[in-house]
Amino acid sequence: MIVCEENKRISSEVWDFIDNVGDVGEESLTDYLVWQWRKLNKKFNYLNVEKHNRHFENFVSGADFELELWFLYDNQTLSFVFQAKKIFKEYDGYTGKFNYQNGNLRQIDVLIDYATANRKLPFYILYSQPNNDTRTKCNNDFQDKAIFITDAITINNFTQNFRNRRLSKNRILSDTLPFHCLFCCPLMELNVEKFLNVYFGDIADNFYPNENNNTPEYVIQIANNEIQNIDSIINDNNLNRFRNIGVLDLRTEK
Repeated sequence: MIVCEENKRISSEVWDFIDNVGDVGEESLTDYLVWQWRKLNKKFNYLNVEKHNRHFENFVSGADFELELWFLYDNQTLSFVFQAKKIFKEYDGYTGKFNYQNGNLRQIDVLIDYATANRKLPFYILYSQPNNDTRTKCNNDFQDKAIFITDAITINNFTQNFRNRRLSKNRILSDTLPFHCLFCCPLMELNVEKFLNVYFGDIADNFYPNENNNTPEYVIQIANNEIQNIDSIINDNNLNRFRNIGVLDLRTEK
């Protein structure tokens, strides 16, 4: 429960961050998040790809994805690929934000296609500030919580069903979970696949955890804090598509 409660605290701190720096970008919020995870749990290690990528040229659009987050268990790994969006206003042209074009492709299509090809879970981190009328998929207490997640299929449905219409913040958040549920929900601890089926059924039908023998070597190196050549890791594994790679080591033995 320590990790659970600490993630709630981190989310409250993100709330304060947003309150005091209203124009803060998604990239800064994500960087703050992974930094806080590292301070919280020594079993969490991460690689800031942007910092080490010598070929990073486009500082406006940035990498394709904000964060690749791995949960490393004894017998399997679970990998999320996250894109991040700010959901601050009560009403806004959110479908336009989700339909953001990355070159000739929609950012969301790039996310889904990449995840499908690599057996990963395409998700969104939504930074927001709920109000008294906000409800999520889970009615856990989320007062002063600012980090929410939902799958990319749900976001894609928003872009289709609310095209050319203003979409409310609360409508979006109603199809999310507070981020801390990844660490607090008993289902996540007991049965990852059941957790995904209950809350993110469309994604669970197509994406599954990998057996550990299919876990990329760079994930093990990050988990063990044994990276010898960061540039080589980035280039050999095409990691310049990400801004950050995070690994939470939940193995009982090493």
